[in-house]
Amino acid sequence: MTAAPLWTSQAMLDAMRAARNGALPDAVTGLSIDSRTIKPGEAYFAIKGDVHDGHDFVDAALKAGAALAVIETAQRAKFAPDAPLLVVDDVLDGTHNLFIALSTDPKPEEMVNLATICERYGGGGHARVGAISFPPDRSDDAREAAATIVAELRAHEKGLAVPGNGAGGAL
Repeated sequence: MTAAPLWTSQAMLDAMRAARNGALPDAVTGLSIDSRTIKPGEAYFAIKGDVHDGHDFVDAALKAGAALAVIETAQRAKFAPDAPLLVVDDVLDGTHNLFIALSTDPKPEEMVNLATICERYGGGGHARVGAISFPPDRSDDAREAAATIVAELRAHEKGLAVPGNGAGGAL
């Protein structure tokens, strides 16, 4: 079974204001910052951390099946000329821009109202941000609520109707 596309390469290029390098796939199926757990078809983001620089693992991510890697302009010379790369000035800024594009270009019929879900458990929030708080002695209730919410979100991801969510049977 092949994972559904998450982002087209063109949409990522546009959102991140990236430069194209090499032959890019039509789309990616997920996003990852860990070359050890990347799945085929996902985009690898070479994040520079306090201990490790993700650019040191780009080749490993591509060999493991990453569809493309997001790297910094200053690191471009380290990689093969035909490597499938999105080149940005700063990977964290590019990632930020990608998620801004995601959050500002919603399709209302595809949105999950997290506040509505959380309200059922005594929480609240906004359409995109929700919170629930349980006291320590109700940890079993918290786990059950979390499992139910995850099941709802997964059902939404698969396009399944979820009764009782306050949205006419669909999240």
